[in-house]
Formats: sequence, C-alpha cells, structure tokens
Amino acid sequence: MRYNLLLAFVLFMGLNTFAQPETKFNQPETKNDTVKPWWEYGIQFGGYIADNNTANFYNGQGVNDITRITDNDEIREDIVDAIPYEQYEIGELPQNMAYNSASMPGLHLEYHTDSTTGFFINFQYVKLQANGTFKVIDPNDDFGFEKYKLSNIRATEERVLIDIGIKQRWPAPGHFSYYAIGGISINNTTVMSHKIDIGTFTRSIQSNYSTDQINPNYPSNDYDFKQGGIGMGIVGGVGVKLSFQQSLYAALDLTAYYSKTILPGREKFGVNFAPMLRLGYKSQNLSL
Repeated sequence: MRYNLLLAFVLFMGLNTFAQPETKFNQPETKNDTVKPWWEYGIQFGGYIADNNTANFYNGQGVNDITRITDNDEIREDIVDAIPYEQYEIGELPQNMAYNSASMPGLHLEYHTDSTTGFFINFQYVKLQANGTFKVIDPNDDFGFEKYKLSNIRATEERVLIDIGIKQRWPAPGHFSYYAIGGISINNTTVMSHKIDIGTFTRSIQSNYSTDQINPNYPSNDYDFKQGGIGMGIVGGVGVKLSFQQSLYAALDLTAYYSKTILPGREKFGVNFAPMLRLGYKSQNLSL
C-alpha cells in the first residue's frame, strides 16, 4: 500500500505544476467575497489501516472454533492424508492477529454554503485480510523434540463505510486551501471467508450457528447468514486542496476513525486511519 500512497503524493504535486496561473477563481478569498453555494463531486482512492482490536476474532477460538473441524472424526482422515504423521494435536493458535493494510476506493459529495463551510458525505469500500499461523503437532515423543507442521489460518473481511459531516475550509494564496473535517461514520462489516490450510487440506471454519453437523463431502459449508453487523463512530481529519482549471480540483487528506466494528464476541471500538487522494469537480453557483 505504501507504493500507492507514494504515487498519490507524486500525482498530487504534479497537478500543481499544471495548475493555471492565478485568476479570479483561485485568488485569495476574503470575508467580503460574495460566494454563492456550490456542489462538489469526487472520486477518491487511498489506503485503510485498520485497528487490530477485532482481528483476533479470526484466531480459531470463539464462534469459529477450529476444533469443530480438526476434531471431527470424518474430517480427521482428510487432515491425516495432508500431514506426515498418523495422529495430531492442534497447538499455539495465534493470539496477536493483525489486518493487512488495504486500498479503499470511494465516492464524495459535498455542499458548500459559503467559502469556508461545507457539508459532505462519503461512500467507501475496503476489503481486509487477516492471517496467522498455528501448529499441527505430532503427539508421539521423538527423543524430546517436538514435531509439528506450521499451518495457516486466514480470513477476508469486507467493510462498507458511510461518513457524514461538516468541513471547515481556510483559503490560502494561490491554488491551495486547507481544511478540517468532523462527523459521524457508519460501517457495515461482513466476514467473507475464514479458512485453515494444513498442507494440501483447506477448509472453512466459519460457523453457521444452526448446527454442529459438518458434512465432510463438501469443501465448504453453506451458511445460514453472514457474520458481522453495523457499527458507528466518529470521523475527523485534515487536508489540503489544490484547485486547477476553473472547476477541477485535487485534495489530499488524512482521516482518522474512532468507531465500533461489529463481529460476534469482538464488538470493540478502535482507531483506524485512511490517507486519501480525491479528484473532483466543483459546480459553479448552484444552490438547493
């Protein structure tokens, strides 16, 4: 993701090179300026650095208990075929799982009542990955040395975010202006997949809540409903905006979220960060 952010910064600075010379539209604004309300529309792309408070939901304990699969007599035979020993025990499940940073595209809509104050709404989407390892251990003593196969546990989580808030803008000389935002954020979290890999054996461990019966004849279970839910929190951030041409602009901002993510047994508040590049269009002299 760091390469995406570097590219966004280079693009942002490059746009300044091609910005038009100062004209009426980008000269410093004063309190005496008469500015009619206007709309702004934008697309945005950036990164999302998730708080790890909820990542341990995927460590193989709790709702999606790994032993539902590994202790199942009918499935055990398939696991034995994938490892180099006839018996096994599960050990050292991950206790500090973390999300990978991810890209986050989105849409932006903003309405300005004057040259300094505006209201915005953002629609954003992010797909997170969480990965960890555990041991599949041979319980037979081998001269005091532990024999084990290091195996993977992995998950994919989807979040849809809607941010609604107010923006305070400070015009500056030339093409730039600075701003700060604040508001509320709503997130809808869904567990897309939760699997283990033991050698060539791959299996979903996501619970369907309705039954403990597991059919070994299928590679994955059919689930009755999705894991996840709708959480809320607050959003805040700062940014810089570059105007070029008469109606086009680019903005670079850093946003922080303090919000609750809803996962079964892991409904916690955490701080998430999202650096963002936005390209947009400013309509002229439009009001409600």
